[in-house]
Order: sequence, then structure tokens, then C-alpha cells
Amino acid sequence: MLAVAAGASVLTLIATAADPTSAGLMVAALLAIVAVAAGWALSNLNPPTIAIRDGVLEVADGRRETKIDLRDPTTQVELGDNPKSPSWRAVFKPPEGKDVVIRAQQVKARQFTEIVQHHRNNLREEDESSAEDKSSAEGDS
Repeated sequence: MLAVAAGASVLTLIATAADPTSAGLMVAALLAIVAVAAGWALSNLNPPTIAIRDGVLEVADGRRETKIDLRDPTTQVELGDNPKSPSWRAVFKPPEGKDVVIRAQQVKARQFTEIVQHHRNNLREEDESSAEDKSSAEGDS
């Protein structure tokens, strides 16, 4: 879009150079504006980088980075039902900060779901083992 609009603007300016009319100059100006708008849109279009490292979801979009600890029991996680669906999404609600929404187009949804569930299951196993340790310690006293 950017190249087409910029090229058309230059060609229109060349064509109207021999006989400059207000209509020709207006078309060239409009095409130049479209080229600038397309360039601005392209410069702001950078998809987020999404990673899970050591149980921490990291989402970076170029301007800011958000980290959500999946192992934190106060973090709410809502995973879509069907990872094969294009409308699938995952919503992460940390105890502090903004919610993060990951869509199927941004990740391999099935693999992403499995990884998130792995970290959430580890959280449950750790909670259960610490509860067992606590109850056995109380029983010993």
C-alpha cells in the first residue's frame, strides 16, 4: 500500500508537471497523504512477542513488557475451550495490573494451552504437597 501510494503520487506529480492543474495537484497530495498514513501504520504494526519462561508469561509489544507469574495462585487464567478454533483466546488476570488476552492468531493455541496447564498443574501439586506437609507437622505435635 505504501509503495503503491507513494509511486502513484510521484507519477501524478510528473504527469501534472507539464500542465499543473489544481485537480492533478490535489490527487497527488491525497496520494501522498495515503502514503504517509500507510507508512505510519506500518511503523506501528509490530506483533507482540509472547513467551513462557520458568512459569512466567512474558508479553512484549515493543513499547512495554508485561510479566505474569502463572505459578501465582492469585493469577486467574481462562483458557478457551477449543484451541483449534480461530476464535480461541486465553485471558490472564494478574493480581495487579491489566488483563492480558492472547488470541489463537498469536500463538500455537494447542501447544500454548498445554504449557499453561502444565504450570498451573504444578502450582496445584505444590499447594497440595505443602498442605500435606502442614497437616503432618500438626499431627506430630
